[in-house]
Amino acid sequence: MIANLSKRGTSLRGVPIVVGVLLFLFVIGCLNAGPPLDWDGATGIDTHGDGTTPAPDGDATAPAPDGDATAPAPDGDAMSAGPDGLEDVLPSADVDTFDTGPPKPESVVCSTGESKEIADATWTADNIHRVGCRLVVTGNLQIKPGTRVEFESDAGIVFRNGGTLTALATSADPISLVSHTPGETWGALVFESSATGVNATNLIVANGGQAGFSGAPYDAAVVIHGTLSLRTMQGCEIRDSASHGIAYLDGASPDFFVNGRVVASALAPIVVGAELVPGLGAENVYLPSPYSAKSDEYQYILLLPPKKALSGVVEWPNVGLPYRLDANLLVEGAETTFTLAPGVRLELGVGRTITVHKEAAMVVNAGATSPVTLAAIDPSGKGWGGLRFEGDAFAWLRYARIENAGNVVPSEGLPNAALVISWVSTVKQLKHVSITDSRGYGLAILASYLETGAFANNSVEGSALAPLLIEPIMLPGFTASVSPGSYQSSTSPWIEVIPTDESGGYTTLTLPLHLVDLGIPYRFFGTLYVEGASDGGLTIDAGVALELDGPLVVTAGGVLEVLGTQNAPVTLSPHGPSGFGGLRVESTARHDLLSVEYLVLTKAGANASAAIRIEQPDGGSWKHVSLVDPLAELAISIADPTSCPTLVDLFTSSGTLCAETGTLDCCSTILP
Repeated sequence: MIANLSKRGTSLRGVPIVVGVLLFLFVIGCLNAGPPLDWDGATGIDTHGDGTTPAPDGDATAPAPDGDATAPAPDGDAMSAGPDGLEDVLPSADVDTFDTGPPKPESVVCSTGESKEIADATWTADNIHRVGCRLVVTGNLQIKPGTRVEFESDAGIVFRNGGTLTALATSADPISLVSHTPGETWGALVFESSATGVNATNLIVANGGQAGFSGAPYDAAVVIHGTLSLRTMQGCEIRDSASHGIAYLDGASPDFFVNGRVVASALAPIVVGAELVPGLGAENVYLPSPYSAKSDEYQYILLLPPKKALSGVVEWPNVGLPYRLDANLLVEGAETTFTLAPGVRLELGVGRTITVHKEAAMVVNAGATSPVTLAAIDPSGKGWGGLRFEGDAFAWLRYARIENAGNVVPSEGLPNAALVISWVSTVKQLKHVSITDSRGYGLAILASYLETGAFANNSVEGSALAPLLIEPIMLPGFTASVSPGSYQSSTSPWIEVIPTDESGGYTTLTLPLHLVDLGIPYRFFGTLYVEGASDGGLTIDAGVALELDGPLVVTAGGVLEVLGTQNAPVTLSPHGPSGFGGLRVESTARHDLLSVEYLVLTKAGANASAAIRIEQPDGGSWKHVSLVDPLAELAISIADPTSCPTLVDLFTSSGTLCAETGTLDCCSTILP
C-alpha cells in the first residue's frame, strides 16, 4: 500500500510542473500578440491558413496594414508584376494602387449580355464596381478617389448624348479601371462626338483595348471622337492595352492629355490625325518619353491621313517616338510655317510625299546630336516619295536627314528625287542636310532662288541616280553658295545638268558662272553653249571635270576662263563610249579675254574636223593643254587669226598637233 501510494504521489507532483510551463508560454504569447500577420514568404506565417494566399491588403512580403506593396501579388499590386499585368503603375510612390485594406464588397453595375444605359451616377471606393456589359452613360458618371472598377471581357463604357466622366483623384489614391479576370482584356472607354467629355486626374486605365469594342476603325483602350466641350486628362495613365493606347478620331486633339503616360500597348500607343500632332506638345505635356509599346515593332505614333493641308503656325514636338504616316502631307499658305522640333523622326509610306507650296515655309533648325529625320516606314522596301518645295515656298533646313526617299512617279515637270526645290522657291538655309539611299536623284534644284551662303556642308550618299540634278539657270547661285560636301551615287556619280532644250539637243549656260570642284563631274547633254554676259563668262576651277556628249561652244561674246593647275587640271571627257564633240571657240567669242591653263581633253573631236577649233582669234591664252586619244586627226585648228593667241605647252597623244588657215603662222609660235 505504501509503495503504491508512493508511486501515485510521484506522478501527481509532476502535474503542477507541466501546467506551469504551459501557463508561462501562454502568457508570453499574449504579451507578444499584435495585429494579425500577413503571409510572409520568409517566415511562413499565413493568417488565412491556406499556405499560399496573400493577405487581404495584397502585400506580398511583410505585414503592412497601410497596403504597401513591394513584390508580386496576384491581386493587382501596382509596384510589381502580377497576373493582372500591371507593373509599376505609380513608380514615384510606394503605394498599393488596388488593395488598400480588407476585401471590399462587389457592386455589380451590369451583367454579361445585359444592355444598360444610365444617366447621373456616383461610384465610391467603398465597393469594387463590376461592369459586365456595354454600359452607355448619358449623364455625369462620377468616380471617387481610390475607386476600383473591374470590367469583364467585351465590357466597357460608352459616353454619348451629353455623357461625362468625372474622375478626380490623387497620385496617392488613384482611380483604377482594370480587367476583372487577370490575364484577360476588356473593351474601352469610348467618348462619342455627342458626349460632353471627360474631366479626370490620376486615372489608371489598364488592360483595355479589346478588338472591335469601340466600333471605330482603330481599337484603343480610350477612344475620343470629335472636339468634346469638356476635355481634361491630367496625370492619367493608360497601360497594357490589347490594341492602341488612346485614339483621337474625327478631329479630336490630344492637347488635353497632360502630364500622363500611355505605355506598354500591344499596338502603337497613340493614334491621332496628322494635322493635330501639335496637340501632343501642348503645355505641361509629360515629355520627352511618355509613350511606348510593348514591342519595338509598334514603337511609333500612328498618324491618320490629314483631312486638309497644314496651315498656320504648326510645330510637331519630339515625344520620344517616331511619327508614322502612310499618306501625303501638304503644307500651304503664305502665313504657314511648318516646324519639326529637334530629334523628330517622321516615317512615311511607299511613294508618299511632303509638299510645301503656295508661299508656305518649312523649318528644321536642329543640331548635330538631335537631327530631324525623314525616312521610309520600310527602309528595305521601295522607299517614300520625298520632300518637295514648290510654288514660292521657303526652305530652312539645318541638320536634317532624308533617308530612303526618291520613289515617286515624275509629274508636272518634277523629277523623282529625295529633295526637290522648284518653281521659284527660296532656300533660306540648306545646311548639314544628309540625303541617303535615294531610289532616284538625291537633290534636285529647279528654277528657284538660293540665298548667298545658304547651301553648305550637305551630303548625298548612295542615290540610285545622280546625287544632284540642277537646271542651268540655277548653276550660278548654286556654285556661288555651295561649300564642300559629299555627293556620291552608287551608280551615277555626277552632277546632272538638265538640258535647256527639252529634247536634250543643247544646254545654254546662264552667266556669269563659276564652276567649283564638288568631287564629282558636271554632266551636260547636247551642245553646251557659253554665250556673252556683261558681267562675266564661264570660269572653271581647278579639279573640275565636265562630261559632255556634244561640243563645248564659246560664242556670241562668251568668255571662257580655265583655272586648272598642274596637280588639279580641268578635264573635259565624254559620258558615253563614242566621245564628245570637242571645244570650239567661235569668231564671235571674246578671244581677247579667253584664258586656259592646265586643260585635259579626252576622246574629243567626235564628228568634228579638230578636237579644239579656234575661229578668227584676236588674242587669248592657251597654256598646258593636253589632248588624250583625240577622235579627230587634227588636235588644234586655228582658223584665220587676226592675231595669234599665246600657245604654251600643247600636247596630243595622236594625230597632228596644230594646223591653221590664213596668213598668220600661229602654230609655229607654240612654246614648250
